Amino acid sequence: MNFRPPDTTDLVFPSFLDKTLLCGSHIRNPAIHLSEDQQSWLAAPFVSGAYSGMGQATRTIDLGFRPAAVFVFAGGKPFITGSSQAYSAFSAGESGSLGLEITSSGFRVKNGSTYAVSGITPLLNEAGTGYVYLAFRGVNP
Repeated sequence: MNFRPPDTTDLVFPSFLDKTLLCGSHIRNPAIHLSEDQQSWLAAPFVSGAYSGMGQATRTIDLGFRPAAVFVFAGGKPFITGSSQAYSAFSAGESGSLGLEITSSGFRVKNGSTYAVSGITPLLNEAGTGYVYLAFRGVNP
């Protein structure tokens, strides 16, 4: 189907799109229309992983990128026990819940009474406990 008059006509149709756009070479080239960050985000908008707690007060998980948001939880444990021990956390940007902070290349979890706030102790690196995380990539439009 031809959406514009042929190049050989003397008629002027200013409202028609340029033929090179309609031929597809420009429109179908995602490198022109999406930034590298956007292409990476579409390929993998989040990463998931797991780690086994080792008991240290802090532990950094390197993802190779600064996540926009992270969710961490302990497998087989409640998110919070009797309002005193937190086995899960969420962080987005500069704010989040107790025991989790986003770093320039991943995130850091905190563990133990040193980091307790209002009687709640984050346990995000308890020795022998398995943890799962979801880290979402951010996109700069």
